[in-house]
Amino acid sequence: MALSLCLSASASVIIRGTIDSESGSKISLYAITQNFDSLCATGQADANGRFVLKPTLPYNGFYVLANESGLKHGIYLKDGKQLTVKYSNERLEVTGGLSAEEKNFASWAAKSAQTFLHAYLFNYIPGGKTVDPAKFAQEMKTLKQTASGLKQLLKGKGQKADLLSLKIDADLAFFMLAYRKNHIGDVDENFISKADLQAYDQLFRKTAILQLPYAPEMLASYIDYKAEKQAIKPENYLQRAELLSDQPLREAYLYQIARQLRYYEKYTALRQSLGELPLSTALQNALKPIEEQLAWSKPGQTAIDFKGVRPDGSTLSLSDLRGKVVVVDVWATWCAPCIRMIPHFKRLEQELSHPDLTFLSVCIGVWVETDRWKKLIQQHQLSGNLIFIDSWTKGFAPDYHVTGVPRFMIIDREGRMVSFAAPAPTHPELKEMILNALK
Repeated sequence: MALSLCLSASASVIIRGTIDSESGSKISLYAITQNFDSLCATGQADANGRFVLKPTLPYNGFYVLANESGLKHGIYLKDGKQLTVKYSNERLEVTGGLSAEEKNFASWAAKSAQTFLHAYLFNYIPGGKTVDPAKFAQEMKTLKQTASGLKQLLKGKGQKADLLSLKIDADLAFFMLAYRKNHIGDVDENFISKADLQAYDQLFRKTAILQLPYAPEMLASYIDYKAEKQAIKPENYLQRAELLSDQPLREAYLYQIARQLRYYEKYTALRQSLGELPLSTALQNALKPIEEQLAWSKPGQTAIDFKGVRPDGSTLSLSDLRGKVVVVDVWATWCAPCIRMIPHFKRLEQELSHPDLTFLSVCIGVWVETDRWKKLIQQHQLSGNLIFIDSWTKGFAPDYHVTGVPRFMIIDREGRMVSFAAPAPTHPELKEMILNALK
């Protein structure tokens, strides 16, 4: 979330609520302004999970309540209101203070919460669970019936009703697109029909979408689907953004992509791909904290030394390999994609035999996994620089921000980082990067 502040104000509201212990103790309210989330108020829950927020509102409309991990839920706010809420990872319940008209917003949120969880939110909740495609299809069928009835009630009831009607359409589209993306191997090719896509094309042309919670995520899920169908690669950011009809929509999409990036070189690739595309001041300001957060992974800085244990019990440090270009493969014994990369990594090592080049296999885990590590070494006939590091919580993993595997890195002869996030050995770009480092 962009941490700009709500600068203009009209009137205040009071939000009294509880947050369950699994969701944390800090709660923040964000306005949806200039396509990005702007911080309006933050509160700390007491020992019983109770909190009070007294934000000053820049507008009447949708906001988001988020916990300290950034998991957010939409809420409709109007100046002068006093609301009571219950926040959990799975949903936000508004339990008091609503007018009859505003109860429609809370009703839709309550009835769509389970489908939202199974389509998208489960990915961001520890232990979050989804459902199989048949169960999800039934949930969507029921929810669409609910949506149809509610939209009939909203017809001709004014701007507030129109906004909720738009949210209903956008939510239904988002749930389908997100579920497909998260279950790509489980759903069939016709999971999203041609009629669905035509409706989505019309829906995501509307800049009013940007008033809704999760608007950037909605746009990203739509573009992912459209780009896949048109064979536009993920790194072709500009071509993907141009699938949207309007600059504010494109910028909301680009902001969502930028805040998902984990390494500075990926951020650089994004900015370079945009070329001379003019960006609004709002987007440039929103990108600054993202760039700052990724600065730790700027290529060219000295690699942090680390040490691991070899299969024979001796130790090997990165600094022991100084003077050579080092290609690092970070993996784990339980990681199936990592193990599938082993033959490709071995083949690359054979192809690039060079006196100034070495490959370092870093298996990360806990000591009880060392026997399995040694068995995998024998099974795949691995040789060379092989080390095991017990370092998920200290040293190597936090130093290099290793939160997932496989991961590939390149370090030059002087011990400087060439890449914190090199391509996998299945991509020819890795070989090209190694050859450039050897020049």
